[in-house]
Amino acid sequence: MLCVVLGGVMIRIVTGAMGRFKPSVPNERPHPALLLFPVVPVLLFQQAMTAPLHLWGVAAGCVALLASLALFEWALRATGTQFFSWAMSRDLPQFLFDRGPYAYIRNPFYASYLASYIAAAIALQTVISYVVVVVMGVLFYAVARFEEKKFASSPVKDQYAEYVRRTGRFLPRVQTLFGTKRA
Repeated sequence: MLCVVLGGVMIRIVTGAMGRFKPSVPNERPHPALLLFPVVPVLLFQQAMTAPLHLWGVAAGCVALLASLALFEWALRATGTQFFSWAMSRDLPQFLFDRGPYAYIRNPFYASYLASYIAAAIALQTVISYVVVVVMGVLFYAVARFEEKKFASSPVKDQYAEYVRRTGRFLPRVQTLFGTKRA
C-alpha cells in the first residue's frame, strides 16, 4: 500500500510541477540543485521497497502523503493556467499571486513537497528518508529566500512586503488562519 500511495503522490507532484513551472528567461536552464527534485522520489520509492515497515508509520505516512497531495492540488487548481518561473530563475517577478493557499502561505508548492518528504520519513523511518527531509528542507528554504529577494527588487515589491506581513513562508500565520489582526 505504501508503494502505491508514495509512488502516486510523488509522480503527481513531479509531473504537476513540470506543467506549472516554465523558464521565463530566454535560454535559461534550471538550477543544478533542482535535479534533486525528480531524483528524491526514486530514492524514497527504493526505500519503500526495501525498508522494514511498521503499520503505524505506514498509516500515518499515507495520511500525511495524501494531505501533502491535497495542498499541492489546491495550489495547482488555484493557479489555473498561470505559469510560474523555475525556482532560482534570474527573472524579475511581474505579478503577485495571492489566491487559494497563497492567501495563507507564500510557498504552497514548496510546502507540499516538504510535507510529502516528511510524510515519507514518517512512513519509512530510515536514515535516508530523514536525510532527504533535511537536505530538501534546506534547499527549499534557500530557494524561498532567493525568490523573496527577487520580489524585494521587483515592480510588485510594496505589494509583496504587505503579503509577507500577513502570510507565512511554509506554514500559515495564526492571525491569517483565524482572521485576527495584530495591533
